[in-house]
Amino acid sequence: MATKRFFILFSILMSMVGMKALAYDIAVENADGVTIYYNYINEGTELEVTYKNRNSRSYRYSVVIPDEVTYKNRTQKVTSIGDYAFDNCTDLTSVKIGKCVTSIGYGAFHSCKGLTSVFIPRSMTEIGGIAFDACQGLKSITIPKSVTEIGFGAFRDCIGLELVTIPNSVASIGNYAFAHCTNLESVTIPSSVTSIGESVFAGCINLESVTIPSSVTSIGYGVFYNCKGLISISVESGSAVYDSRDNCNAIIETATNTLIAGCKNTVIPHSVAQIGESAFAGCCGLTSVEIPNSVIKIGKRAFSDCIGLTSVTIPKSVKLIGNYVFDHCSNLTSVTIPKSVTEIGDDTFAYCYVLKDVYCYAESAPLVSGNAFCYFALSPATLHVPAASLKKYKKTMPWKKFGRIVAIE
Repeated sequence: MATKRFFILFSILMSMVGMKALAYDIAVENADGVTIYYNYINEGTELEVTYKNRNSRSYRYSVVIPDEVTYKNRTQKVTSIGDYAFDNCTDLTSVKIGKCVTSIGYGAFHSCKGLTSVFIPRSMTEIGGIAFDACQGLKSITIPKSVTEIGFGAFRDCIGLELVTIPNSVASIGNYAFAHCTNLESVTIPSSVTSIGESVFAGCINLESVTIPSSVTSIGYGVFYNCKGLISISVESGSAVYDSRDNCNAIIETATNTLIAGCKNTVIPHSVAQIGESAFAGCCGLTSVEIPNSVIKIGKRAFSDCIGLTSVTIPKSVKLIGNYVFDHCSNLTSVTIPKSVTEIGDDTFAYCYVLKDVYCYAESAPLVSGNAFCYFALSPATLHVPAASLKKYKKTMPWKKFGRIVAIE
């Protein structure tokens, strides 16, 4: 009897394992012959589109997601596209999303490289993280007015994307949302937006002009990182948080006088007290910069990857040059460090391979954290220091690594 009971329990358990092995609850064929896979959600009252199995590339060519599905005499609305539902379906060319769908899940269309057309209904409220990441064939997309949130990396690496219409309903644009959309030339940010995440437009090398509406109260760092073609940045008047004073072509946090984002045409106003983290990072068109004496702090990576920058003079008001500030400025040949500087951060001048002259006016060699300079690049470079401090610099790391150490004339 015990053996029989064990066999029955074992059979039930195995049947349950078999059911859980399926990645979907039901599979239903559309009128056009395309099979779509669904999971039950909201206690079985609604359906969510999913995949056949995680790596099957379940969908090809043209797919129409219906408003509702009838299965075994039961009709239910399709209200969601699940996480990774169409992930890596490289042969998918077009999708029409049913009018009952309200959300697109994380990575739902990730890496659908052949996708050229997407219809998003007015019912949609949320586009999830990396939802259309690496959909390289998408040239334009219209986001309906019902959408309030564009998630992390939602359209990242959509290299064919030329036009994006963000409706006046979106309140938040997530980190990296349009990063590396290399053909994106212009974007209009509506007055409904209050939050712009980190690196939202990073790597949009053809983006030329951006206006930040006065409604925006939060902007992440590196928002325009490596936007080589950017020539104009402005903040609408009336903003309580940011401004573009003196037509500076930059975004300044008003309360702290911190410049948080600039471009190759930026003129730093004399009222600026700080240059924020990654403010000019990747600004390849920047060839020279005048940092006014009002600046007392330069944030991490402020000028990193500015490969066009050839010379820089740090103002006399600065005491600390932070980590990675000029990291990967590969054409930087001349640097002038004032006597006020007492400390230089980690990797501040890392990968500055062609440094020829460093003028350091500090009488005591500034304290250096980590590998502020590329040691192997210092042997052909000349360090210019006060005559009375020659011996100090020649005995102190990393300054003694310079090929020549001479007195400032």
